[in-house]
Amino acid sequence: MKSQRINIRRVCSQIIVGTVFLAYSLCLAWTLTQRVMTEFDWSMLQQICEGSAPTPFQYRILVPLLMNASDYAVQSVTGYKPDIKTLALLFTMVATLLYIAGGRMMLFAVFGRTRQIDAYSFLLCLMLPFACVLPFQRYYYISDIPAIALFCWGIFLIYREKYPAFYLVYAIATLNRETSCFLTIIFLMARWMPGQRTRTLKHCIAQGALWLAIKAALWVIYFGNITDYANIGGFCRLTVINNLRSLIQAGDTLPALVWAQLLTAFGGLWVPLILHFRNIDTQFVRRSLLVLPVYLFAMTFVGCLYEIRIFGELIPIILLGHCHLICAQDRNHEKKQTAP
Repeated sequence: MKSQRINIRRVCSQIIVGTVFLAYSLCLAWTLTQRVMTEFDWSMLQQICEGSAPTPFQYRILVPLLMNASDYAVQSVTGYKPDIKTLALLFTMVATLLYIAGGRMMLFAVFGRTRQIDAYSFLLCLMLPFACVLPFQRYYYISDIPAIALFCWGIFLIYREKYPAFYLVYAIATLNRETSCFLTIIFLMARWMPGQRTRTLKHCIAQGALWLAIKAALWVIYFGNITDYANIGGFCRLTVINNLRSLIQAGDTLPALVWAQLLTAFGGLWVPLILHFRNIDTQFVRRSLLVLPVYLFAMTFVGCLYEIRIFGELIPIILLGHCHLICAQDRNHEKKQTAP
């Protein structure tokens, strides 16, 4: 009887947690697609679906391809043409659910499946609004949430050393957004160990070749979409001057707003990681965190720093580090309580 009660409680708790995450995903998707996305965002999404958007926007083709396929399937079966906003809402909701599932799998793999980690995993829900909803410069592109979800699954597969599945996720992530290359950097840092360095280097070369092959194919397919906007070979735009100006320009309110956004990014959870980095002794977590300055440096040259959404891929790494600090603190507290 006792075991049956435990099983019933476990099933009920899983149903409640699943319902909460489903409701959260729906609310976030509705907020992003109905309140955050501007007419420019919708116009750009429509152009990507049609294959006429300027690069590099057109290279972020994953979700628009899936939306086109869904549109075709629904029309073939029912004769009804789905609205683009409805499709965007549904795909954003699914991507959010995949993000939560991937983030929880990542945390359980690294720290174990405990009640403590189960509770901490709700930080996944806390961190997304700081990237997409709360910033004063709010933008949302359909590739944003899928990029974070694919990073969660990519880090999980790197930790588990499930490399065939990782390469599949890597390819999908590259079709979604060019930031997938930072998964290779995480792979390199996390797996650069004595006895594995040659193997790690071969994997990184293979990932780099896969990334270049996909990007080269997209460059050829959408060569006619290249405009002056993407002033580095059609792949991206050099933005370092604008970024530095937004940070230091005197007599303007923009620098203060940009600094405020950067300092409060991720809900401020990045601050303890800097203060207590030396206390992070789990090798995988510590090495993965080293991608943070690399990512920030790269985005200074090719991103817009006031668009906090571009740092979304760092959410799973920030969460790994923060959970490690909390777990370490709890372990130290338990040792003090059990000490004679």
